[in-house]
Amino acid sequence: MTNTILFKRDKNGHTIDPLMDRIREAARAEGWSRMAGFKDWAKETYNATLRVGMYDDWTSISFKTEQDLERFKQHFGVEE
Repeated sequence: MTNTILFKRDKNGHTIDPLMDRIREAARAEGWSRMAGFKDWAKETYNATLRVGMYDDWTSISFKTEQDLERFKQHFGVEE
């Protein structure tokens, strides 16, 4: 099992998965802004690393442990 969620983007650079929008909203609600802030939020809140593709065609969030991933999924209502 992998502890990573991958979000692909369309040709205009918009994230296809609406979960990424919810992540941004949650981070902004706690006072974080811009991508650097979202990365800090992910690290502090979920012990996770938020990455962006070199050509801005994907974003991923990787969790250190499966428990961190499960806590994230529970908070955002993610089902697999």
